[in-house]
Amino acid sequence: MTEALPMPQGRVLVAGATGHLGGTIARQLIAVGVPIRALGRNREKLWELERAGAETAQLRVRVEATRT
Repeated sequence: MTEALPMPQGRVLVAGATGHLGGTIARQLIAVGVPIRALGRNREKLWELERAGAETAQLRVRVEATRT
């Protein structure tokens, strides 16, 4: 038998919340009443999470190539 995990006591940070796995986790946490802060790159998907009750922050990842 699997034992349920305890509910978090504060806000949960979900990095990658606009991706497939992160988005699923974010929506499930919201559904059970856990407050989250969602980080992601896709602004439209972040708006969906905001409407569901999440705090959101959009990230812009910039990787600079270097030559050696």
